[in-house]
Parts: sequence; structure tokens; C-alpha cells
Amino acid sequence: MAIGYVRVDSPPIGGNCVGHDVKMWFPHAERTNNRDFSAQYRKAGENTITAKAICEDCPQKVDCLNYALYHEMFGIWGGTTERERKLLRKKYNILMIQREPFIPVGPRPRNNK
Repeated sequence: MAIGYVRVDSPPIGGNCVGHDVKMWFPHAERTNNRDFSAQYRKAGENTITAKAICEDCPQKVDCLNYALYHEMFGIWGGTTERERKLLRKKYNILMIQREPFIPVGPRPRNNK
């Protein structure tokens, strides 16, 4: 079965993820000073399983995945992990869109000495 992906330029609104802790969607981003790495990876694995289960029946899953294939390198998006999206990009020859660097607008903050 061939699947085609269409570029989506903004993340979908109103998915099952609304109202859940953001940390759940980025399970490997949370680091602690604790040296118990096995506990960190166990917690990350639990968050990944939970996040993917929430995505499973989401009405925005396809749009979310389409957005992530072009824009998101990290986190759980559209029920996929970073590694799964990397494989999909390779399989369907999808190039990620380079983001513009953040440029603040307005006056620079003053140094109050």
C-alpha cells in the first residue's frame, strides 16, 4: 500500500494531546542531575508508550504526522517517534524544512548597571 504525505505548514489544533503534560510528548528531553540513567530511560519509555496510545485514535493524527514529517525532529508527533519519522522521511524521500532562526522584534533590552 503506497502512502503519500502532503506538506502541512502548521500543527493541527484540537487533538487528543490537548490538556496533557507537554513533557509526555518529548520523553527524552527531561534530564535530571540524578545519575540513575536506567530510571530516566524507563520513565522516557513509559511516556512514549502513553503518548503513542493517546495519539492512536486522535482525529488529528494524520495531519499531525504530516506536519511533523516536514517540521519536527524531536518528540512524539502523529503517534510516531523521532526514529520512526526518520525512517518515513527516508522511505518517501521527504526533506525537512529548515526553520528560520528566531530574530527578536523590537528594541534590545538595556543593561541596568
